[in-house]
Amino acid sequence: MLINEVINIFKFFKKNSMDKLKKIKMVESYFDDYSRIIEKLNKLKSLDSRFKTFGAKRHKYLLNNCLTEEYIRNFEENHKISLPEEYRNFLKRVGNGGAGPSYGLLPLERFYYLGELAIRLYKNYNKEGFTLSEIDPNFLSKPFPYTSDWENMIDDEADILDSKDENINTFNYDIQGTIALCDHGCGLFNILVVSGAERGKVWFEFRIEGHGMGRVSDSFINWYEGWLDRSIKEIEEFRNSRDIFSAIVEQIIGQGYARTININLNTKCNTITFYYIEHDEFLKKGQNSNIILPGNKLTLSLYMKTIDDFVVVTEPSCSIFEQTEIEPSNCRIVGEIRKVFNKHCFSCFVTPLSKEVLVTIEKDIEVSTGDVIDLKGRLEAEIFKVTSMVNGEQEK
Repeated sequence: MLINEVINIFKFFKKNSMDKLKKIKMVESYFDDYSRIIEKLNKLKSLDSRFKTFGAKRHKYLLNNCLTEEYIRNFEENHKISLPEEYRNFLKRVGNGGAGPSYGLLPLERFYYLGELAIRLYKNYNKEGFTLSEIDPNFLSKPFPYTSDWENMIDDEADILDSKDENINTFNYDIQGTIALCDHGCGLFNILVVSGAERGKVWFEFRIEGHGMGRVSDSFINWYEGWLDRSIKEIEEFRNSRDIFSAIVEQIIGQGYARTININLNTKCNTITFYYIEHDEFLKKGQNSNIILPGNKLTLSLYMKTIDDFVVVTEPSCSIFEQTEIEPSNCRIVGEIRKVFNKHCFSCFVTPLSKEVLVTIEKDIEVSTGDVIDLKGRLEAEIFKVTSMVNGEQEK
């Protein structure tokens, strides 16, 4: 593949006159950009091994197979376009869709994804519609009509798709000359302009919710790498704010996907129990969940979710940590809030554990740093490293 890429670059140089320095910079950029992106994607996958970033559980940071030069050239000829160079090289060197913002990058063959959704919506409202075979064959070659942001005054799906002839054509006009890049959910999409003055630029498409359309990036690479950089930064900052510590595994209850694990903290509580769901990849590699064994040292942080009850204590009492005998991972804690991340997430210091526990709550809650909160829920853990005291280390 690499040899073919070099040959194609030299063919391009023979057809296009440019000075030597510009050619060198172009080659360096070609190889550096995509190698850097692959490296950052691998780093993000390692940081988010449990797929907690929005949409990651769908694409799991995996990429579809790359496309060949022949396939891309045929696509361009069939649609009478030339794909923006950065996106074109991405398809050849990185992948044809897969890992990306929110639910991931769409493959090239789903370029009319927004139109597909519109057709399905039209059929729902009008009981009949048309098929993809009726798409304008020049859809991609027609110039994208906008050069600046605009707001949509219609905010109802039924109004947008009320008339087959008028509104489907209007819907197509607004996105002609673009390729669907990704679906963020709730009617928000990103599109790549392939024809017109904005060619090579990435826009958001949010018409159904009345937010119109607008440019978000001057290039595909900047848009994609921006997502990687933001995601890595958010995870690293969040992880750095966690109370990460080490403890020895005393007992594991259960052999399946979900188990409870007893660890020794060497604190007032001594032994505590948390609920743990083994990650798919580690479950497969571990064969019957043997990645974590009694005697291993874990590097981990604690968190609570599925909160049953909570109350902000107006007259702070002593800090409490209690676990039930029937379901040891279910517990009650009373502790001081140390950090507030948002209305659903904060960290709470529990004195008997000498540790901060990250707390997530589904509904909004107004709390502040220094508040003492009394709550119940299930104690879980994020495990960052497993160390065998005999065989060395296994990285999580």
